[in-house]
Amino acid sequence: MIQITKEDVVRSVRELISERGAQYVNPRYKVTLNEELGIDAVTDEPTPYGNDCDGICRYVAPDGTASCIVGSVLAKAGVTTEALSLCEGTSAKQALDKLHFEDVTRVNSDADNLLCDLQSYQDSGKPWGAVAELAGITV
Repeated sequence: MIQITKEDVVRSVRELISERGAQYVNPRYKVTLNEELGIDAVTDEPTPYGNDCDGICRYVAPDGTASCIVGSVLAKAGVTTEALSLCEGTSAKQALDKLHFEDVTRVNSDADNLLCDLQSYQDSGKPWGAVAELAGITV
């Protein structure tokens, strides 16, 4: 089981910003109704940020790499994209709980709170440098 602390999250966020740049904005993907199954499905089609609610971020991008800030931090800690893909369509908190329940990760409460804050700020369309600062991480 992978142990993740707040310090691990802070270190990973700084590394991600160094790699992708402080102005990096994670893409959102269009959600459509799968009429056969009667459920929403996340597509591979990017959609812009705005006041509409037809897009969500993905833990794993269409190219198979970790995508959103939480997915990317967890991948840096050693969580596979296969495990992350099982969390698609869930909130950061739900994803962390699922990975804990599946014995993939153990995230302490400070790290859990920080990851949820990061995801919330990212989901508003802010660049990752601003996301980090809003969450109290100096970059």
